[in-house]
Amino acid sequence: KVMNPKPKKLALDRSTETNSSIFRATACLQAVLTTLLASKPWHFGGQMAGRFHPAARLTNCRRCECRAWMILLSISLLPNLGWTSDDVVDREVRFADLTGKSFFLKAPKDRRALVLIFVTTDCPIANSYQPKLARLFEEFQTKGFDFAIVHEGSEQSSEKLRMHAKEYDIPFSIVMDADHSIAKATGATKTPEAFVFDPQGAIRYRGRIDNLYPGFGKKRAAATRDDLSIAMSELVDGKTVSVPKTEAVGCSIPTK
Repeated sequence: KVMNPKPKKLALDRSTETNSSIFRATACLQAVLTTLLASKPWHFGGQMAGRFHPAARLTNCRRCECRAWMILLSISLLPNLGWTSDDVVDREVRFADLTGKSFFLKAPKDRRALVLIFVTTDCPIANSYQPKLARLFEEFQTKGFDFAIVHEGSEQSSEKLRMHAKEYDIPFSIVMDADHSIAKATGATKTPEAFVFDPQGAIRYRGRIDNLYPGFGKKRAAATRDDLSIAMSELVDGKTVSVPKTEAVGCSIPTK
């Protein structure tokens, strides 16, 4: 049950807007420096040529090039020093699971993250992931992660969702999103699609659970990358998520 059926518009907080501006600025500076390094404009010539001894000109050239490379390297390391471009949704969107427990689009302050998995009861790809999601829940619930399954579809009922949870042994919270307000607020478009929110409401990861399905109608013999598990493990280790966004593959969510 969704407490506020009319979802609020997505909004970036001021810190995220600042971070986005920093990324644009650093990207432009990187491009300028790369161009300078390629053209080496500090090779002195013309009127400047008579002012310096050739050896001095060569030394100055090398110093400038070295400094430019150092600046370029420093800029490239900014994302790893805490600058992120994570999306931040409207954190005040409120909803509840079938037991009445309330959620927001952010983790509680005393928890590391909130993991939302968008599914439908009749999506075979989403249903095939339920055993894996249960294992991830068992592994990460003690590490500060809360989990909730968000069911999409206007023909849902609490009884139907309880039967589905019993059939697939789903051990965590069940949320009904009959009007797709939660999907609209997060930007979810597929089932299954995972979202990991931190206590500030930033999306630390969104996308597929793993790469078992490289495309719709295509399936590998086994997954070669467990994207969701890797993202959560990196958060546990205090690292920046190395791949914060992937393309989810599955059934479409009709949000209109």
